[in-house]
Amino acid sequence: FYVASVLLIAQTAVLLLRDATLSESGALIKESLILGWGMWNNVGGMLTMLLPVHFYYAATKKRGYIFYITAIITYAVIALTLSRSSLLFATVISIISVIMICLKGENKKINRIITLSLLGVGIIVSIPVTIVLWDKISALFGSYVNQGAGDNGRFELYRHGIQNFLSHPIFGGGFDSCMEDNFGHGIDPNRYHNTVIELLATCGVVGFGAYCYHRYQTVKLFISKRRNLSCVFLGICILGLLLTSLLDNHIFNLYPTMYYSIIFVMLEKLPSES
Repeated sequence: FYVASVLLIAQTAVLLLRDATLSESGALIKESLILGWGMWNNVGGMLTMLLPVHFYYAATKKRGYIFYITAIITYAVIALTLSRSSLLFATVISIISVIMICLKGENKKINRIITLSLLGVGIIVSIPVTIVLWDKISALFGSYVNQGAGDNGRFELYRHGIQNFLSHPIFGGGFDSCMEDNFGHGIDPNRYHNTVIELLATCGVVGFGAYCYHRYQTVKLFISKRRNLSCVFLGICILGLLLTSLLDNHIFNLYPTMYYSIIFVMLEKLPSES
C-alpha cells in the first residue's frame, strides 16, 4: 500500500509538471488532471485511503520520521489534486492518525516532538508566508476558492436519488437508473456520489439492509482485532474510503474496492484479541 501511494504521488507529480494546464490567472485547471486510470477525484480518493499507511510506519519503523515526512507530502499532493472531498476527509484522517501515533507505537516521543514542532513552525511561518504569497496561492488553488462549498450538481443528484428510492422502495431502480451526472468522463452507469443514496436509489431497502449488515460485520471484525496497531490503521484506511464515498463514488469503483477487499482478507487472517 505504501509503494502504491508513492507511485500515485509520482504519477501526479509527472501529471502536474507535464500535462496540467493553468488558466490565465495562474490557477490549476482541475479538468486537466486526468491519468489513464482516473481523474482528479479518483487520485485524491485513493491517496486519502492510503494516507494512514504512512502514519502507521511513522509509528512503528526505526526511522519513522521519514514516513511522517512522506505523510505530509501525500497530504500536499491530495491538496494539489483539487478534490475538495478528498482534502476535507484527508484532513480528518490526518488528525486521527496524528493523535494515534502520538499515543501508540514505538515512536510516540519523537512523533510528539515532530507534531508540536510542526504546529509551532506552522503558526509562526504560515501566517506571514500566506500574507506575502496570498495572491499566488489563491491563484494556484483557484478551484477551491471559486467553488467553495458549492455542490457541483450533487444536490440535484441527491434529490433524484431520493425520488428514485421513493418510487422503488423495495429493490430500488437498478444501477442504470441514475440521471446524467454531467461529469462527462464516459462512466456508465452514472452514479449518485453518495453511498447511502446510491444504495437506496438503486437497490432499495433490501440492498441497503444488506450493506448495513456488511458494515456491522466489518465493525465487529475491527473491534475483535483492535489491539493490533496495524489493524487500527487499516481500519483508518477503510474509514478514509467510506468518508470520501459520502461525496464521491469511490466505493463503487474498481481500484478502491480491490484495496478494500485485500484489507479485509488480511484482517480475517490476523489473530483475534480477547
